[in-house]
Amino acid sequence: MNGLDAHVLEIVERHRGRRNAIRAKTIASKLDITEREARDSVKRLIEVHHVPVASTVRAPFGFFIPESTEESRAYAATLVSRIRSTAERLHAFEANTADGIIKQLDLFGRKP
Repeated sequence: MNGLDAHVLEIVERHRGRRNAIRAKTIASKLDITEREARDSVKRLIEVHHVPVASTVRAPFGFFIPESTEESRAYAATLVSRIRSTAERLHAFEANTADGIIKQLDLFGRKP
């Protein structure tokens, strides 16, 4: 784990439970880094170092270590919702690109 990730982990570990969530902006300010660097570090903590960091997009906003199964499940449900939304957006995008329109025309025996 690099030094930045270790410092971010130290901060996030002190924020247990959704009610104690910490914003990326606050992490960035404490470490004199950008919000993007803070978010990227949290992403690495989750994906590379397998730290169970959750986040919330409703007040209180930010990152936290879940304190209960309920908090973990609520965060997992948020991720599933995002995945579904992204899949729907991808489907709509592909349907409305040139290739998607050509496929639709082909279904009806029409040529572009």
